[in-house]
Amino acid sequence: KTTVIMANRPFEVHEPRFGIHGGHRNRGDSIESPVPRPHRSYQPSSVSFVHLTSLYSVKDCDARFCPYGQDQSVAVASMQRARDKSKKASSVTLATSVLSGDGIAVPDDFVRLPDLNRSTTTEYPYLSPQKDLPFINDVFSNLRLASPDMKPYDYVVYTNADIIVREDFYDVISVAIEQGYDAFTINRQTISKGVGDDENSDTYRLYTAEDLDIIFKTSGDIH
Repeated sequence: KTTVIMANRPFEVHEPRFGIHGGHRNRGDSIESPVPRPHRSYQPSSVSFVHLTSLYSVKDCDARFCPYGQDQSVAVASMQRARDKSKKASSVTLATSVLSGDGIAVPDDFVRLPDLNRSTTTEYPYLSPQKDLPFINDVFSNLRLASPDMKPYDYVVYTNADIIVREDFYDVISVAIEQGYDAFTINRQTISKGVGDDENSDTYRLYTAEDLDIIFKTSGDIH
């Protein structure tokens, strides 16, 4: 429903709501002399995506979320659901680049890019606390290396491993592309980690991948 409402009006009307900003149009038009783009009713876009992230396994993980922690578990499930719910699911490829010891973190339906060979821990051993965080340039470099052997794609979507996407995510950004955007960022909202007002309450329950419908109904805080 959101996608239909969005598509039936000029995209600029919806930019504030969807948090898409910093857009760049570069299709023969310019700021000084814009080329008008006629508004069209929404049709599934012909463009294809590779959605890129960097996953990692969690030692002694909670059985509800293994091989991840809670945030990655729910985020991965949301990416898979958004792909499957897309009007052109075959145009969406999910991919990840992981450290060599984190192969277990790659879902079967994700493309495994070349492994990362460094992290913030190897390059900055004096930092505390120590975390094996990837360098985003390495992630994109690995995508470029793997691209000749992958299904062709037109656009790259990158999200951190804890970002949950809505089930119409790929269709919404298809609309943005149809409106002439070549590059843009999408602001996130912050949601609670579970159901209930008090995390110390016996009735409080952490969200799992099975709770996406509940999560999508929550009102998050603008980030």
